Amino acid sequence: MDETARILAEAARLLKITPRRAEPLAGGDLSPVLALDLPTGERVIAKGGPHPEIEAEMLRALAEAGARVPKVISASRVCLVMEALPQHGGLRGAGWLELGEILRRQHRAPGAPDEAPYGWPDEYAFGPVPIPNAVRPTWPEFWAEARRAIYQLWPALVHLRLFGSGYHGMVAGLLDRIGV
Repeated sequence: MDETARILAEAARLLKITPRRAEPLAGGDLSPVLALDLPTGERVIAKGGPHPEIEAEMLRALAEAGARVPKVISASRVCLVMEALPQHGGLRGAGWLELGEILRRQHRAPGAPDEAPYGWPDEYAFGPVPIPNAVRPTWPEFWAEARRAIYQLWPALVHLRLFGSGYHGMVAGLLDRIGV
């Protein structure tokens, strides 16, 4: 069974209903993302990934902090099923300000420890690339220690692809820093 069929079968099991239609969506870099039309007339989104259950907990935490995120319907080790949101394109103008405010509230949400508000209790991954989430006391420390190398990797890979082996050392160094 391929990954798309596996996600579809698991979503049907979680929902206890067989979707009428499954439409692949763009954006599934690590695993397929499907829009599922249910016999009830509802549309939901099912996606796989390295840790759907952790992703579901992250979405729930963001929702509790007031973020407008898809409601988690169900999750398992195979897939995450969530509500389908209207598609209005990317963030623009005030949307970025709202996102910043939501993230600020998230880090000050009830239960978030004051001494280490940046991070998450579970590690994550983008495919084989680990995304460390250990809590840090400040945003600059979290960014420098947990995210900087990951975000430097993409442009380094682009340069390696476009301009050749002269960038091999840079890419190898970043991969070493993030443990790949």
